[in-house]
Amino acid sequence: MSSLSHILLLILDVKSSITLYKTQVSDIIKSVMKKLSKFTYLLPLVALLVTGCKTPTTEPISSEPTPSSSSEVTPSSSSSDDSWKDLPPECDEEHVKQDDELLFELPAYNSTERTSYNIYMKYGDELLSKDTKVFSKEVAYLSYAASVHSEFRQHLDEFYQEIGFDNRYYAPCYLNNPTADTIGYFFAHRTIGGKEVIAVTIRGFGYGQEWANNFMIGATGNHKGFDDRTEEVLLALDEYINVRFQDQPVKLWLTGYSRGGAVANMLAQKVLSRKKFGVTEDTLMAYTFEAARGLTKENAPAYKSVFNLVNHADVVPKVGPELYGLYRCGIDIDIWKDNIDEVLYRYDHGLLLPSFKPKPGKVDTPDTYADYVLSSATRHLKDSSASIETRELFHENYEPTISYTMDLVFGLDQVTTGMLINALTSDITNVLMNDDGLFNAIYPVLDARGVEYDVEELQFHCSQLSKLINGPANNIKYDALNNNFQWMIMQHYPDVNFVLLRALDM
Repeated sequence: MSSLSHILLLILDVKSSITLYKTQVSDIIKSVMKKLSKFTYLLPLVALLVTGCKTPTTEPISSEPTPSSSSEVTPSSSSSDDSWKDLPPECDEEHVKQDDELLFELPAYNSTERTSYNIYMKYGDELLSKDTKVFSKEVAYLSYAASVHSEFRQHLDEFYQEIGFDNRYYAPCYLNNPTADTIGYFFAHRTIGGKEVIAVTIRGFGYGQEWANNFMIGATGNHKGFDDRTEEVLLALDEYINVRFQDQPVKLWLTGYSRGGAVANMLAQKVLSRKKFGVTEDTLMAYTFEAARGLTKENAPAYKSVFNLVNHADVVPKVGPELYGLYRCGIDIDIWKDNIDEVLYRYDHGLLLPSFKPKPGKVDTPDTYADYVLSSATRHLKDSSASIETRELFHENYEPTISYTMDLVFGLDQVTTGMLINALTSDITNVLMNDDGLFNAIYPVLDARGVEYDVEELQFHCSQLSKLINGPANNIKYDALNNNFQWMIMQHYPDVNFVLLRALDM
């Protein structure tokens, strides 16, 4: 793969699969793609965490998720007192669904014991009639369920149908392969308390070539990629409301996870600042999860009805970094727990984090590792042509390269992707250390598979990525050889963050 984090993550999680199945090429590809599918929703640390390479599909081939099976994952220990291991877990395995409950079954991304997890909750119109400016854990659960259903439009359709919403409408890209210029969104409606409640869920999972848009941050202003796509959603929402509910009182309920959370957050800001649809903080509520930053400081007021659920050990909500002048509007609610191992055990003993090794003097506790990664990547470099110390330098040095890389990667079929992964991981030292290592690993695969590309263009962008690997990323590239990097990435997993949400004391 022609991006740094593919290399880093593949060392962690894929190379063992390739070795295990080296005599069966088809099994290699199948194993690799299953491994990578769980990473497709990660909005990366600028150019460092470009994770995932799932070929976009219009409909899921199978709804069965793929649990992790890494033999190197062992429980971490965030406390020297392990007495909690003797306590009975409080997870839902023995829960029997009640007649007045809804059951939402969601895919698990890293479980040693099961491939899905359940949300049991009672739904009534009173949930969405609550004071929008008071945080509601029940509404957060409901919003979370909506957000995690967002990869496939039929899953969202079934979810909203289950809670009695009609007039369901989805973005055209749910039926076509996503591109760098698309965004998945889903609208639905229900009349509650004399108001037309419009639900808006933004896709944050499995969006293929839309990845390129994540890196189009621009040199100034709001994150350009998010801003452009938010304007698209707002235009579609304007038409949806004006055609169906013109001159009727409207209430908006916005949700999204990761990239979807970033766009939902920006959408809330645009609606409120422009006074769209007659909506105010009293008639708009937004619940986002692990959302990246995309607004300038002047465009990010602390709206009281916009709640951003954030795990501060997750690197995604830290990008784009404040160093680049990017923020979220609304109120951030930190769901991190210092006793995360205990929390995961008590609420969901199918989840298991890798062991974490502190870096004395740099990283004393695991939840500060993401800050270390960011500060290492954006440190001052003498060679400004390789630096990402400022937003302007990232825009100038790497934005075109990352966009090119995403277009190339997500345009490949699964067989080519598997071959490319094998080529990169079979001689990882050469790929990382030599200026031409990336290009020399990539082009033979593209030639063998008949993929058209411009040689000089590919050489240039591989050279830029090598500059990134041996410049800003040099301090952390070897962290991929231990569990710390994987531990950080798992902090973005939806099932991990649902457990933290359950344990939230609010």
